[in-house]
Amino acid sequence: MSLELDGRNAVPTMMLVVANGRYFAAGLRPAPNNDNQDGQFELLLFKGCKGWQRVASFVGMLLQFHTSLPFVEAWNSESITVRTVGLPIEADGELVGMTPATFECLPEKLQLAVL
Repeated sequence: MSLELDGRNAVPTMMLVVANGRYFAAGLRPAPNNDNQDGQFELLLFKGCKGWQRVASFVGMLLQFHTSLPFVEAWNSESITVRTVGLPIEADGELVGMTPATFECLPEKLQLAVL
């Protein structure tokens, strides 16, 4: 798939992670530098779609070196718009919508109760 992001050219893309925390899926740490109180997402763009890149990305996430892979681009932002039409959006393992979509980080909007 080719992903078109706000302010960036379309690139062949395997996955875009919009992280508001450090962990997902059984302890994987896709966004190791994320600070969930700074009002920004950590964004990870996994470019390319070749089989070896998929394997390297997964192994890299397991061993926490994926952000140093040459086809992974990481940056922080308060918001991002995905303009590509018709891509599924997954949150917490559930399908929650389709693109195009805009994601905005709203600091201090989520309150948790610790029991």
